Amino acid sequence: MKSNIGHIDRLLRSSVGVLMLLSATEIIPGIWPGALVPQIMAILGGLLIATSVFRFCPIYWLLGACTARR
Repeated sequence: MKSNIGHIDRLLRSSVGVLMLLSATEIIPGIWPGALVPQIMAILGGLLIATSVFRFCPIYWLLGACTARR
């Protein structure tokens, strides 16, 4: 599994993922009202953090995209 996520992409993914998790746990209250929205935000935030940790994005792989330096 080759790395296909660059440094800036990794930083953005981890930052947005943390914000999504904080939003889902209502540490940042009132942003996403609704029944299923917090669970969806938690899942998406976790996926963004996981892809930034492993430096691999399956969607980039399917599309043939790469933001990492070669």
